[in-house]
Amino acid sequence: MTRTTTKITIVILKYITIVIRTSIISTQHPTKERFVSRSEQKLHTRQRILEAAGRGFRQGGFGGIGVDGLAKAAGVTSGAFYTHFDSKTAAFRESVARGMSDLKEGIRHFQTSYGPSCWAEFVKFYLGAKRKCELPESCALQSLAPEVTRSDATARAEFETELLAVATLIASGPAATDAPVTIGAAMAALSTLAGAVILDTAVAKGPNTWYLPVSPIV
Repeated sequence: MTRTTTKITIVILKYITIVIRTSIISTQHPTKERFVSRSEQKLHTRQRILEAAGRGFRQGGFGGIGVDGLAKAAGVTSGAFYTHFDSKTAAFRESVARGMSDLKEGIRHFQTSYGPSCWAEFVKFYLGAKRKCELPESCALQSLAPEVTRSDATARAEFETELLAVATLIASGPAATDAPVTIGAAMAALSTLAGAVILDTAVAKGPNTWYLPVSPIV
């Protein structure tokens, strides 16, 4: 073996040693960045399952889709579903809570963006664009509330809490023309809005052709 060959061999051996040591250290002491990445991935998977569950329950109802269907819609295995949720019922409850949270965020958006006309604009949106959207993207009040009535006492109690929070948000919001100012009035307005959309989507002509007048609901 020549002197040049010997030097090359030594350099290669040193490189291999460094690679092995780096691999061992990385395995024994994972970096914070790697841990956060896994945590974010887990959260992302959970969100995908929740989004798929929300659409699935809205479209087919609680009894219209099973765990396998929810998992497939989310692009995960049934085993992965159970990693995040103990049961279909647990996923349903969280889907309802998320739907009601989305409703609150929508109301807040109108309250902060439209000032005195926020309630009229919200009603216009709810009976307009939101009424015409596809069922999987519909409001939780119209599509998930009927499923809650057939669920267990825990789900109904949780829904009642969320509904009260929505009504409170409306009643305690900024001064707005024709806006409900009591929780009772807010509950009545929400019932009217949801009921109007349910009836509209149930008629034979469909939600895009039947005329539904938009007027303040208080």
